Amino acid sequence: MIKIIKKFLLIIFILGPVHLSIAAGDSQISDQMKHRRAVEAAIWGMPLVSMRGIIKSTRRDLQADWNDVVYFSKPMVSRHGFLTANISTPYVIASFNTLDGPIVVEVPATSNYVKLFGSFVDAWEYPIADVGPKGADLGKGAKYLLLPPGYDGVVPKSGYLVLRPDTHAVYAALRPVISAAVTTDQLTEYVKKLRVYPLAMADNPPQTRLIDAYPKKWNTLAKYDLSYFEDLSDVIFEEPVLQRDLVMMGMLDSIGIRKGEPAESSSGLVH
Repeated sequence: MIKIIKKFLLIIFILGPVHLSIAAGDSQISDQMKHRRAVEAAIWGMPLVSMRGIIKSTRRDLQADWNDVVYFSKPMVSRHGFLTANISTPYVIASFNTLDGPIVVEVPATSNYVKLFGSFVDAWEYPIADVGPKGADLGKGAKYLLLPPGYDGVVPKSGYLVLRPDTHAVYAALRPVISAAVTTDQLTEYVKKLRVYPLAMADNPPQTRLIDAYPKKWNTLAKYDLSYFEDLSDVIFEEPVLQRDLVMMGMLDSIGIRKGEPAESSSGLVH
């Protein structure tokens, strides 16, 4: 785990022009420059860190992982920490990862009492495709195929709605729109029709793991302390660098966040 430099680190958003500690031996960049670059990095990385918080908290609070499906048997309450969520929707949330190859996500067709509305987004929260009656499957259900960035392998010619996100991490936030008479059991049975599995196992898909998050405490919100930069470093390490972000990668390097180096090896702001 990354160790905090002995000097107390005051992180950025509300404290004004504080000075961040400089790693031992680094005399190239002033305290003020490091502070400004950390501010820019934090603002730039907000979508990445926000989405990272979902899988990080899924592991910590729900003992679940990539490609598991998390659902709420009832709408969220105060023990569930989410940005922009409402208290009237029993959400379905899932985190997928294509580092090991393409992933299939089977979305069920609209039923008489439940229809899904939502989106797939990448690690930047950039929309990839909508789901449901107004989405790519038109409410008829579909097998969505998530391909890794730059994938040049064999792609099935039929049977899938093919998506090519720019990141390995893909997230889905789905809102079941339910009739007034629907029961919790009916909703749960519908959600269980969602299936997630590697394309390589499509001929004999494994059982999808589903977790009801309603009874549990689940906090996905990022903390604005050193862990913010740890999470940012982890995402940079795992995801491809987009052309648009090359300038920012140079700034990140000056505060110790480098492509190809896990956070433990970085020097600079994180140490």
